[in-house]
Amino acid sequence: LPCAMIEIRNDEIAGETGQRKWADLLTGIFSDLEPEEAGHTRSHSVGKSVQSAS
Repeated sequence: LPCAMIEIRNDEIAGETGQRKWADLLTGIFSDLEPEEAGHTRSHSVGKSVQSAS
């Protein structure tokens, strides 16, 4: 996917809770799009990426 546009309603990011929710959601999505790093395995949960040296 060379490019994409994401639209988020202003009322969903007006407060800190909504901003954190969307940041975590998007972090998880974008992390899944990154190529795997050699020598590391990657496990994803929404908004969190965990790397362990193999």
